[in-house]
Amino acid sequence: MVTGVTLEPKWLDQDIDIQSWILREPECEIPISHYWIFRFEDVRGDFADFIGEWLKYVQKFAEPLNCYSSTIYHSLTGELAHLSLTQALEAYHGIQFSSHHKHEFKAKIEELCSLHADSLKGLVDDIPDFSERVLCTRNYYTHHNPKWLLTGKVAKKAELVRLNEKLRLLFQMCVLTDLKIPADRFSRLRRRLATEIIDYI
Repeated sequence: MVTGVTLEPKWLDQDIDIQSWILREPECEIPISHYWIFRFEDVRGDFADFIGEWLKYVQKFAEPLNCYSSTIYHSLTGELAHLSLTQALEAYHGIQFSSHHKHEFKAKIEELCSLHADSLKGLVDDIPDFSERVLCTRNYYTHHNPKWLLTGKVAKKAELVRLNEKLRLLFQMCVLTDLKIPADRFSRLRRRLATEIIDYI
């Protein structure tokens, strides 16, 4: 249990609960190694440094992580989840690339997708079109201006769920890359995608 860390000149109050099968039975994750994105064995050699870097990361990227977390720990509507995910990605890009002064949201999504193009193959093959759809959808649910609907690129219902899944994966890939988790693990994230989505009228 780590209760905090000193990051000059501040004390970061953090609790990290480290669980293993010795302490309790696994509650939700399948105990099969190739299902996990990473495990203790991957960071065992420099575990203290890994935790220290994570605590610094959580402070540096607090805004995007909080926006993302709201979609994981709360049952949001598709529209609100989309706004949280796009805000998380824009905040992440702003911090990672010092791009807060730039207002080209579509270009930011394109850049992040391009960095993970190999891992997104089969899900996002046309990055410019995908980024345009994200932009139109975000702008519509932010402003509700009918002009965005006229583009034919505003995602709704099942299409919105799928779009959000892709944005969630993109954010996860960005964070995992920063934590130096190998990109060949990212294919395991796809196991979390819905196999079927049913729209109810």
